[in-house]
Amino acid sequence: MVFTKFPLVKMASVPSVRLVAAMARGLSHSSICFTGTAVLEYTANGTVQGSWGGRLPDAAPHGAYRCRGDDRWCVIAVFTDEEWTSFTKVLGNPLWTRENRFATLLGRKHNEDELDRLVENWTMQKDAREVMEILQSAGVAAGVIQSGKDLLEDDLQLKARGHFVQVEHPEAGSQTVDSVRIKLSSTPGRVRHPAPLLGEHNEHVLKELLGISGDEYDSLLIEGVVY
Repeated sequence: MVFTKFPLVKMASVPSVRLVAAMARGLSHSSICFTGTAVLEYTANGTVQGSWGGRLPDAAPHGAYRCRGDDRWCVIAVFTDEEWTSFTKVLGNPLWTRENRFATLLGRKHNEDELDRLVENWTMQKDAREVMEILQSAGVAAGVIQSGKDLLEDDLQLKARGHFVQVEHPEAGSQTVDSVRIKLSSTPGRVRHPAPLLGEHNEHVLKELLGISGDEYDSLLIEGVVY
């Protein structure tokens, strides 16, 4: 890492403003694919979609539900009536699941606040991972909202991928860091060194790569331009 004390110079011009505007248009065009339903809803019906929170218009229950323990949560998503039947079987078919207001997706959407409360009454009695596993085994989409500790110690996929590796930092000591995410057969990649110290590579970059003489470099050090 190269670190200097050179002041920033603010520059602005008509071409630069136009460039920023063009970049903004490009960014909006590249992200329009994520808002297709909202655009279609407004174009066809004149309806401006609001925030959905953790809900979806074609699923219920759908959201993050508190589980047993401190700040433990599991996401559950039920899209079809078949999934709803599987979900109710996992819960043991309590009386409320057989009420007419929950018999269809439309009914569950109309009574979603009460549905979420009843579902959470069940999830709060169980461990988040237990909720995920029994629902997944029944064909219902569910997943634990994992903490950093969960990801590091319990996530089987990350373990299988060798996602976390240990590196030695000269000041911080042994650290666990993310490894290369994409595994290529011929060039798999690896973490070669820890995060640099402040100004650690100044001398190498300035003298060996940029050709600054030893005297010039020493002057920059004395003047406090570089570290």
